[in-house]
Amino acid sequence: MIEAIIRESRERLPNEEHGELQFPNDKVVQLHDEQAEIDFVSMEDVRSKLLAINPYSFESLIKDAIERNGFYNVSVTKKSGDGGIDVNGYFDSSHYFAQDLLVQFQAKRWKHSVGRKEVAEFRGSLRSAFGVMVTTSHYTTQAQQESQSIGQKPVVLIDGMRFSATVIKLKVPLDKYLQTDK
Repeated sequence: MIEAIIRESRERLPNEEHGELQFPNDKVVQLHDEQAEIDFVSMEDVRSKLLAINPYSFESLIKDAIERNGFYNVSVTKKSGDGGIDVNGYFDSSHYFAQDLLVQFQAKRWKHSVGRKEVAEFRGSLRSAFGVMVTTSHYTTQAQQESQSIGQKPVVLIDGMRFSATVIKLKVPLDKYLQTDK
């Protein structure tokens, strides 16, 4: 099944309405810090593993990645009644201009695109200055526009490929989440 998802992902044609893009097999992504290069095949392999993780375990994996990225007091919210917020965390003291700032996250372990409605609903549930939405898939053009609406709280969008590259860079142990069924 995972192989079929990867094959389908690679065979997609660009579709602007759904925010889908086709990546060549030799695509290389450079991460901002240390300019580490990660090839498309490795990212797609990680993304396929992310899709195999239980949605609640996916939230815990995001918590792990956030902590490895320098956040503190990171917590996963309860499974229901969380108001659309899945993870809360605070910038640590290394973020000189934003230390101790609450950042709220929403996890979307989806195979299909995330649209404008989901971004707007997430923004409406934020108690923090801005939020971060993480998905295993991709965002529609409308979702990307919604995330940057003038006069609204900004929402940072992390798509499946970017999150996969981040998981690789931060060395988040995926096996821990694949073996659990929380």
